[in-house]
Amino acid sequence: MLISKRHRRTNLVVLAALFAVAAVVPARAGGAATPRATSVDSVAFTITPSGTAVEADLTAAQVVPLLTVAPTLTNLGGQLEAVAITPTGAVVASSSATSSLAPMVPITTSTPLPAIAAASSLIAPAPGQLLLALRTTTGDVMVVTSSGGVAGSWQVTDLSTVLGTHVVAAGPVATVNSSGAVELLLTTTTGQLLQVLADGFGGHHWNAYNLSAIASVPTIVGSPSVGAVATDDGVEAIVARTTAGRLVAVINDNQGFTLWRSFTIPLPAGTLLGADPSLAVTATGVVVAAPTTSSGLVIVSAATASGPWTSLDWTPQLAARKQSASAGFPVALVATPTGITVGLRATSGALAVLTAPSPAAMPTVVDATNQPYSGELIASAPSLVTMASGLVAVALDGGPIPLIQRIVALAKSQDQLGASVVETPLNSNCNPYTAAFKRGWTTGCAKGTAAEEWCSDFANWVWMKAGADTSGITGYSYTFVDHGSRLGTFKAGATNSPHPGDAVVWGYASSHVGDHVGIVVGVKGNLIDVVSGNSGPATPQGYNVAVWDSGYFNPAASHDAGSDAIVGYITPTLPGASAPHATVVIRKGTAAQIAHQDGGR
Repeated sequence: MLISKRHRRTNLVVLAALFAVAAVVPARAGGAATPRATSVDSVAFTITPSGTAVEADLTAAQVVPLLTVAPTLTNLGGQLEAVAITPTGAVVASSSATSSLAPMVPITTSTPLPAIAAASSLIAPAPGQLLLALRTTTGDVMVVTSSGGVAGSWQVTDLSTVLGTHVVAAGPVATVNSSGAVELLLTTTTGQLLQVLADGFGGHHWNAYNLSAIASVPTIVGSPSVGAVATDDGVEAIVARTTAGRLVAVINDNQGFTLWRSFTIPLPAGTLLGADPSLAVTATGVVVAAPTTSSGLVIVSAATASGPWTSLDWTPQLAARKQSASAGFPVALVATPTGITVGLRATSGALAVLTAPSPAAMPTVVDATNQPYSGELIASAPSLVTMASGLVAVALDGGPIPLIQRIVALAKSQDQLGASVVETPLNSNCNPYTAAFKRGWTTGCAKGTAAEEWCSDFANWVWMKAGADTSGITGYSYTFVDHGSRLGTFKAGATNSPHPGDAVVWGYASSHVGDHVGIVVGVKGNLIDVVSGNSGPATPQGYNVAVWDSGYFNPAASHDAGSDAIVGYITPTLPGASAPHATVVIRKGTAAQIAHQDGGR
């Protein structure tokens, strides 16, 4: 229940009780999104074909445990498979028939596993069989297989004898090659590229081959990426980053009287890779995406693994959305039914998703963070997979976007626990927020203040000062709804995914009536905490005269003046982040409508 002028008809006993509750709610400490206990929560983003992103906190929902590295995702026959390593080195996994991750559970192995540092994506080398390659904290590699799905009993194979003296530093990458054999790719501590193949050669099920020695591969760093090119008779292409920042390819096309050979893929002049490359195979060839050391994004592609390779710089498209790629963070690249998609962590911490019909085309860019059902930054490179319903991305949670943080902090800085802003004199409507927009009247007001019913002026001021788009918003609270409808950020309904930083409007949607607006500063389960202007409990001096933090209340049961309910929530965005819908008309509000707000004093 909101503690404000909207409950002025409630008896004083109830108001006194509400005031007592508000006094003990730790609103200052709990004002941002649901508090994160650690920096290793995980968040998932489901991106629809239309570009809408919906974010979910996987750790809070008890789907994914606390992690230090984001889970890896795979689509195996329509099943969404996820694998992760916990901070203690345990392996957890899940399998889901939908685009929503199922709760991850520890895998059960035939023999105890040592502490694990990294895992490959799940692969299916044969019908009904799952395989996972694991790297231990000491640089060994193990393979675990299950014929009973994720929840089955996993059989363990230790490959330390196969590796000999090699110590693995990056990987493993697991795949099934064009011959149907399981293949692992590893990078050693000395920068060698190893292939561990279940080829049965020499009577041994697993054999290790040093591709760096066989194909004269320069010293590499990080994890390689691999794919068999359908347009090239299944030639296998491996790409990796050299210690000098070059992009090297290793292919088995049998040219030059040798099975494997390597060559450097040309990049634009002066371009060096800032993280591991990612390779994907499409119907028309092979594509590689990688971030550069200058926070750019380069795409290279070829119809065959041997080339010729062409490059395209996608950096300008990121820059047009005021984003750039985080050097040091790998990007995720997937082939989709309509082209290719890249997911990356921007330097701002946002999840940027770039989609193009082909490697030669310019991409469209979606900021999955700055959307109505999102608002969380990411702290890791994302894992990306294509599902029937769209794209699913998972990354470590980087906390709310700075815009949201600024809005929440600014709103709370003005309330009864902050600056304690009140009307001067009381019951005059004179306040500094109305004056900031040169609205209302100044008669009887102190210098620097002006008067009108000012809930909208306060919320407008908070968004403006924080840097949010406030186009079309006036002193009438319903203009927030029109603004959100125009930008596609309005969420209708009292319980429709409120997020910190959102504006919440009470009124009547059917008649475009707004009676009050505030700023959501906290969400806890099905409760919200709101700071609003022209608000506050009844006192001997008057009512609705302050900037007031309500404390947590149930929005579904909240009504203004005993009748009108919450119309919905409007998510703030940065200017230019959303394309306006010209068909939505913003009604500025008449003087009578503005005067009717907040009790109509």
